[in-house]
Amino acid sequence: MGAGQEHLSSAPTGTLLQAGEAGKTGKTGNAGRARSKRRPQLRNPEDTGNWPLTKLLGNVKPVCIHLLALVITLLAFLVIALCCMLAIEKAKPLPEFPIAAPCPDDWIGFREKCYYFSEDTRNWTSSQSFCSSRSASLTGIDTQREMDLLLRHKGPSDHWIGLSREPGQDWKWTNGTKFTGWFEVKGRGECAYLNDERVSSARSYTDRRWICSKPGFYAQRRKNASKDHPQNSQIE
Repeated sequence: MGAGQEHLSSAPTGTLLQAGEAGKTGKTGNAGRARSKRRPQLRNPEDTGNWPLTKLLGNVKPVCIHLLALVITLLAFLVIALCCMLAIEKAKPLPEFPIAAPCPDDWIGFREKCYYFSEDTRNWTSSQSFCSSRSASLTGIDTQREMDLLLRHKGPSDHWIGLSREPGQDWKWTNGTKFTGWFEVKGRGECAYLNDERVSSARSYTDRRWICSKPGFYAQRRKNASKDHPQNSQIE
């Protein structure tokens, strides 16, 4: 045998076994460390220092947090108060009196006036009496738009209006104001009426339909208020 073989054979058997075990353990440890390096690192749930929200709250001062809590509390209080107020308003009983409409039934509203177009016929004087019984009068016509409205709604029949005159006198409206002559009145009669396209005149005893008019509800209320408080109406 050679010198190397003699050296191995002369080594104790226990020493050789320990050396083999140590070699295996070294290889296993190196492999484990290599696998641990390749394994992804899991985040510790308790380590929240890297979360954005934690960083944000960590930078906020305690005073700001208290102010934010105070604002949220005040907003919640306001919402609760508003809900209570709405509940109280809903619980209030409705007024027993009816709300007045701008014009009565069977009347037509235009601007601040209400108009009634009759279905039957009467003479001029009886027509005016009918309107007076409804707190109205035979209608006046102040503007071209009002004239167009009346011509459109009256239909093909002739209708008395509130314009009349005494023989040899000027035309006047039923309220006593003098007619300015802004439209032409045809004929030689003493009472005016609307035909298909213009204003004409006839004797007062002939029967025709008629048109009543009166101030609307809101216009009448303003008129009454101006009578009760003339100084306020002059200021306005």
